Amino acid sequence: MKGLRRNDVEQCNNVGNKKIILRNPGKPGMPQGAKAGIKKYLPKMNKKIKSALISVFYKDGLENIVQLLYQLGVTIYSTGGTQKFIEDLEVPCVPVESLTTYPSILGGRVKTLHPSVFGGILGNRDDEQHVAEMEQYHIPEIDLVIVDLYPFEETVASTNDEAAIIEKIDIGGPSMIRGAAKNFKD
Repeated sequence: MKGLRRNDVEQCNNVGNKKIILRNPGKPGMPQGAKAGIKKYLPKMNKKIKSALISVFYKDGLENIVQLLYQLGVTIYSTGGTQKFIEDLEVPCVPVESLTTYPSILGGRVKTLHPSVFGGILGNRDDEQHVAEMEQYHIPEIDLVIVDLYPFEETVASTNDEAAIIEKIDIGGPSMIRGAAKNFKD
């Protein structure tokens, strides 16, 4: 996220309804060629980002994007350490637990894996049934997903502790990335 400028966010606003910002540890900003790839393959749409789900392991450079989203009036949903980071910036943040009505469980393994989160990411806003079900179950639309993945390779390279390695197998991050990619038009 380091190096992500307001212009980058504005450009992302113009390339698709579902925004995905992937953070690449050790490589500041958007992955090389990502903006060109986004522009080439996604239809241009003008949709205001009203809500964002932020759940990251690495917090480097996150302050800039959080402050920008806050200034733009975006509702921010978050979990665990990311939520604490955002709240420490004195930026309002809605805990994912308030959507799911469940606390983070199983030692943090289950936080975002819930219909209230994935419904907000996957809900097709042009499908009347999706819209009706989202209203019925009080599922908010999630316009922007900002995630990175647990440092699995880094962990494997630094330890032989099987338990530590297994805990770095990310489930929620890849699931949110896939959900946002599947529903990028919304």
